[in-house]
Amino acid sequence: MASSEIVYPWYTVIHNQESLEQGDILQNFEVFNINRAFTSDDAEYDVTLQALDVVVLTQSCDIEHEKARSLVLCPITPLADIIRTASERGEQHWKKTDYLQRLRQGNIPGFHLVSDFDSSEITFPVSVVNFREIYSAPTAQVRDFIGRGQPRLRLCPPYKEHLAQAFARFFMRVGLPIDIPIEKIKASGT
Repeated sequence: MASSEIVYPWYTVIHNQESLEQGDILQNFEVFNINRAFTSDDAEYDVTLQALDVVVLTQSCDIEHEKARSLVLCPITPLADIIRTASERGEQHWKKTDYLQRLRQGNIPGFHLVSDFDSSEITFPVSVVNFREIYSAPTAQVRDFIGRGQPRLRLCPPYKEHLAQAFARFFMRVGLPIDIPIEKIKASGT
């Protein structure tokens, strides 16, 4: 008897220049970077454009029904780049198997791991979405960007919903002023 394996692809390649949804990955999208804002009495701000890979986090229904004048975007960075940069800063935890396992399981608040993709059109490495950096861009700017006709990746269900849930979990978490001491937990198990 042959077994039938169910396949859940992580991504689909989007060529449609009008279709825009949550989970779309925009490579080399320009976001504003504001320097010296709120740190100087000077009335001038240093505003530059920075090209980043970002993922759209605004709900698809809000985009479709034109309820979002601006879209929420978070940067998405290859895991290998994060590990290299962290190592250069002396942060070795990104290299540890247990830390990477916790990241893979979704247990590192503020970060979300997504899989790689390779086709003749797009190559995309295993990457990390950083919820600790949030950008906003006018919907019209994003539509202009996708209208240029470059193919892009879109997360498929259930990975798109998993990303959205991780984003919501990060922002809804509540920090407690006092944790339960570990000694009380250990004493309960004996």
